This record gives sequence, C-alpha cells and structure tokens, in this order.
Amino acid sequence: MNTERLLDELRGLGRSVQSPPVDTEALTARTMAALDSPVQAAATPRPRIARRRWRAFAGAVAAVMIVLALTPPVRAAVVDWFGVVITSGPAVENQPVPPAESSLSMVEARKLVNFEPIQPWTLGPPDGVEVSPDGMVLSMTWSAAGGGVTRMDQFIGVAPTYLKEFLYAAEQIDLGSTTALWFDGPHQVTRIDEAGREQVETARSAGPTLIVPIGDLTIRIEGLDRDRAVEVARSITGTD
Repeated sequence: MNTERLLDELRGLGRSVQSPPVDTEALTARTMAALDSPVQAAATPRPRIARRRWRAFAGAVAAVMIVLALTPPVRAAVVDWFGVVITSGPAVENQPVPPAESSLSMVEARKLVNFEPIQPWTLGPPDGVEVSPDGMVLSMTWSAAGGGVTRMDQFIGVAPTYLKEFLYAAEQIDLGSTTALWFDGPHQVTRIDEAGREQVETARSAGPTLIVPIGDLTIRIEGLDRDRAVEVARSITGTD
C-alpha cells in the first residue's frame, strides 16, 4: 500500500469513527516521542532526502492519527498538522494580509529553498515573491483591484513552521487527494524558525486561512473566502 492510499484510508476512518474525549497534549507528546526514537536509534545515517521523506511520512501519519482521536471538526487543541501547530488561543482582531516584501522572480526564489515550489496558475502571475531569511518558506502575494491581498506560503511540512492560536474549531475539507483545514476567523499566527524558536517579532493576526498538505509540502492560502480558497487548492492538487 503506498503512502497516499494509507493516509487517505486513515482520514476516511477518522470521518466514520466516534471517539471519547482524549488528552490531546499527552497524545501529542507520546506521538512525537515515538517519531523521534527510530531516527535516533538508526545505526546508519539516512541520506538527507530519505530522512526528510521518512519524517514527512511519519509526521503525516502522526497528524492523521491525532485528528482521528479529536474527531471532526478539528478542535483548537495542541495538534501538529503537517508543519502547522494548532493551539487554543484568544480571539483577535483581523488585520490586512501583508504583501511580499521583495519581488524575486520564481527562478531566483527556487534557488533559495530546498523544494520545488508550486505556482497556482488560477491566480495568475504573483505581484510579489519572497523567501524567508532561513530559506524555509516561499511566499507569493497577489493584490486585488479593489484592495486587499491574497497570500500563499509554502514550506516542507515536516518540522513545525507556523504556530496558529485559534479560538474555535478548524473545519476539515476533503479535497479527494488530500484533506485541508479551514480556519474561518482571525487568529494569531507566528513563524517558527529552523531551531524551533517562535519568531515573536513577526507574529501577527491572520485572517481566514486554508492549510493544504500536498506530498512533502504544506500550502497556506490566506486572503480568500472559503469557496475561492478551496477552488485554488483543487487547482493545485489536480482535483478540479
């Protein structure tokens, strides 16, 4: 059974089972500890790409199993969903979506990250492209004619890269080839650097956001309503 089929079956099981309340913090700690053990105990170091893919698969299975225990919709508890850590947090005011601060070309941006970026052609060419200083996140932004900004961040969804503090429950959306999470209200979002430190100086209030895991990558779409965000997600996952 291949990785995608296994994950699809686990997600399908999650939509069909009813589970009692669980201690999600304890479950998360046990799961992540179990994930670390095989890597530390390996006698022969894995090649970097093999190690990254194994961690991506293991992290994906962990995220699915945690969500199975929560049952949909996903409660705002301690959950690591493909590199996005979701925790309970207070209500915040919505703020404008920030545009990219630099105007790299896609060719230039590709050289600064350790993955092949996905470009959503349904949105057209981006107005701005930037890469985080640590090379972990590539961001594209589009400015709407009537004002406002659409932002798409993408990163390898293995280690935590974003922390979201959300007051309510995130909605699971079945895209066929993957399952996305929709945050329908403003929430606090903080970048986490490669060393696992929260970059509090860049923390901000984010608006409605769709999180879409695609293979090793995680896509974060902000600044669109639910239907349009799902439409864009389907276009980049090939499930139109």
